[in-house]
Amino acid sequence: MATTPTNNGIEIKEDERNKKFNVGDHVKFTNVSALPDSEGIIEKKYNNSALIAFKPNDVITQQMYEELNGRYVVNYDNLKVIKNSKKK
Repeated sequence: MATTPTNNGIEIKEDERNKKFNVGDHVKFTNVSALPDSEGIIEKKYNNSALIAFKPNDVITQQMYEELNGRYVVNYDNLKVIKNSKKK
């Protein structure tokens, strides 16, 4: 199992769930308790989840955005890549 250092020096253990996600990927998140299903960008990876940056849209209100500072941690099980950040 490979490890990847993060910005703050903590190593991420790469596994089958998290290796298919990259920082910068445009993702759809679903089944998140504090937010309706929507989209965002991966800002940071953790072992079991990712920090997703999102913006107000048709389903995320300005109030939700402000209360959560435009970011939310989402488990990889609730993410789907829409557009990969890495060119192939």
